[in-house]
Amino acid sequence: MMQPRHPLLLLAGLLGGIQSCAQPVDSAVGGTGLLTAEVLYSTDQCGAAATRATAVWIDNPQNLARIYRGFPVLPGLPPPPVDFARSGVLLIGMGQRPTAGYGLALAEGSPQLKGDILEIRVDWREPAPGRLQAQVLTAPCLLLKIPAVPFRQVRILDRTGQVRVSASR
Repeated sequence: MMQPRHPLLLLAGLLGGIQSCAQPVDSAVGGTGLLTAEVLYSTDQCGAAATRATAVWIDNPQNLARIYRGFPVLPGLPPPPVDFARSGVLLIGMGQRPTAGYGLALAEGSPQLKGDILEIRVDWREPAPGRLQAQVLTAPCLLLKIPAVPFRQVRILDRTGQVRVSASR
């Protein structure tokens, strides 16, 4: 087995790589900053978890388990582990849609804390008008793990900046 010649350099490189992935809140910019977000779950069949356009902050394991049980494609699977002392989970749902072709994805550079407003940019995909789509009920949603930062309102924006969902904490 080959041993690294400079274990401290290897460790420094790994820590530097980890640090460059984080995007901490910069209080020097007036409470505005980028945060990290991890997609825990993404589906076009959110089921009972989000039948209408919604944004729900989840701050404890019991509420996460309840939401997770509402996903029809995850029967019996436990939710992913989350350290709620450090993070929360945000459920973003488009609501029920009449055809295929709808979807949600986390946009690059999201989320951001702007004062006491948490802004999340998403790719809010809708089928092109006039295109044939499978006639099937869908309910796209995302579950995001986000650092527990102080905010009073969350806004879900599409890539054009249009607010799609807004909710108070």
